[in-house]
Amino acid sequence: MAIDGLRTSGDILTMKIVTWNLERRKVTSAAGLIASEHLHSQAPEFMFLTETRTDFPQHDGHMAFGNHPGSYFAESERKVAIWSKYPLEQIDPVGDPRLPPNRYVSALANTPTGKLRAICVCIPWHMANVRFGDKNKKPWQSHIEFLELLPEVLNRFSEPIIIAGDFNQRIPRVKGGHIAAAEAMQLCFEGYDIVSEGTIAKLARPGIDHIALSSEFACLDVFGWSNIVKDKKVSDHDGAGCEVKVSF
Repeated sequence: MAIDGLRTSGDILTMKIVTWNLERRKVTSAAGLIASEHLHSQAPEFMFLTETRTDFPQHDGHMAFGNHPGSYFAESERKVAIWSKYPLEQIDPVGDPRLPPNRYVSALANTPTGKLRAICVCIPWHMANVRFGDKNKKPWQSHIEFLELLPEVLNRFSEPIIIAGDFNQRIPRVKGGHIAAAEAMQLCFEGYDIVSEGTIAKLARPGIDHIALSSEFACLDVFGWSNIVKDKKVSDHDGAGCEVKVSF
């Protein structure tokens, strides 16, 4: 039985999830248009978007955005956003005031079979606040601090959780990868299944856009796509997606 495009069976919901960093592309640009069309063509139930814009085409969906990232960015820019096929409630663009700001948004989705928590993150890159921003951090410091605080936020929720976005780290750690950052990532997501780890089929490299699922989810399929779509580079990231079933 399908309800509003959702695939349901009893108290189990099967759905598609995608995530992609859109590299701050304007929706009106050729690259921005191709990117949004590609994402919608996947017919997902959820999109987790990073480095995106508030005018991202919603079509028949609903969106939750993180806070504006600051004066360096255009008014429409956001580091994190969630797109959903159904209404979102309890939207929280902070999570915890100790988190590096503007890189978190969560929302509660009331699906036909139960409630789940959707969380989009843009974990700070390794040079965050080293050359820009506060300029008082060491490389990887902001990244690790985010990962150390995030479990406190996640532990507040009782619903099944999808957390996805730009993790700014290849998982598992590749040769030359930062050991402390990799260890912090592993500890942060203990008990979660990061289904996008490694090199996804049909892609040439491990990605840094990831999807992590709490234990209520079972992953049925993982897929990805190149940052080059229709012979045009539309992002500096490859995208990732999965099909899952979740039990409530």
